[in-house]
Amino acid sequence: DVESIRLEVLKFSEAQKQQSEIDASALSLASQILTGEDISNVSVPALIKAVKEASPPVKVQIFYQAKDARRQWFYESKLSRLDRTIPIFKGLIESDVEQQFHRNYAQLGYVYKDRRQPDYAKALELFNKAIEIRGPHQKSGYQIYELCRAISRINLDENFNNHRPSDEKAVKDILADIDVALAAQIYMSEEKSVIEWLKLNANDRVSLAERTKPK
Repeated sequence: DVESIRLEVLKFSEAQKQQSEIDASALSLASQILTGEDISNVSVPALIKAVKEASPPVKVQIFYQAKDARRQWFYESKLSRLDRTIPIFKGLIESDVEQQFHRNYAQLGYVYKDRRQPDYAKALELFNKAIEIRGPHQKSGYQIYELCRAISRINLDENFNNHRPSDEKAVKDILADIDVALAAQIYMSEEKSVIEWLKLNANDRVSLAERTKPK
């Protein structure tokens, strides 16, 4: 009846209003942590919660803001700022309950790999997940994930850290990822750990790795 329709319209309108408020909060908190000089007043739990509850279009907007900031800080060597993006990517990952979006995991993996004090174990976990969700690189691309996974494995390898050749399994796993990146001509000439690892374990790939050019 008319009254039921009126109540449904009111309920829908109120839900829209609440979502708009959540979206505004998520955008405001993300902007504060990505652009503010003093971020001590930004509540990380509140930011993660707001990102998780944001609408899909706002999640996409926040993802690109965080991705662009991460890339800029990396290329400008402002590595201490990379951690600012962690709660944003965590919120996006936690909201992706069906695990559909591999780029959220990869972006957080880049942060842990590149931050001032790298956490290669966490990066490896995230790149494994990103690759699992992405599926075969032959169909989906993003072969940079394999290179980043190789870098994480190399830096976690005790033999490499002691300037010794890696064991058979490590060589097989790392070389498989490097070969994927080489086939895609992913830039790795400046990846010192990769070049040094190849010199110890697969010297025949060194010239190929050093010849790769930025895309």
